This record gives sequence, C-alpha cells and structure tokens, in this order.
Amino acid sequence: MISTYAFAAGTFTIYSWPLTPSSQRGRAAFLSVLLLGTVAYWHWEAMIISFLAVRTVALPFLSMEELATKTDFKVRTKLCNFLGTNLNNGK
Repeated sequence: MISTYAFAAGTFTIYSWPLTPSSQRGRAAFLSVLLLGTVAYWHWEAMIISFLAVRTVALPFLSMEELATKTDFKVRTKLCNFLGTNLNNGK
C-alpha cells in the first residue's frame, strides 16, 4: 500500500517509477491496461460530447388539444376542400 502512495506522490513531483515490467506477461498486462483505459476514456469523452451536442426543442405544448385549450396561442385555419379551393369565398 505504501508503494501505491509513493507512486501517486511521484506523479505529482515528476518522479519516474524505477520499476518497469520485466517479464513478457507483465509488459502485456501493463500495455493492455493502458490501452483499455485510453479507449474507455475516449469513449466516455465521445459520449459526453455527443450528449451535449444534441439539440432539443422545448415546445410550450405537447399536443394539438393542449395547444387549443391550455395556451394563449392564436391558431388560424383555412377551410379548404381537397382540390385546394377556398370554401368560404368560393374561389
């Protein structure tokens, strides 16, 4: 446990760790942990950036009924038949 604190303190004082993995298994494990941590960090950063980049539109109403009953928006409609002529004016 003391070596863990020494390693953490050494990173703040720019002191290099004197021991490096000497066996092939140790080097492979060290490299695997290093790459896994790097990839996990990159994926986490990409998730945060993509979450913040999404635009959401907050509407003051959720449905047409709520628009007609609970808001003070004026809604204008035009009465037309399927051919597009105005039934009010006969044009």
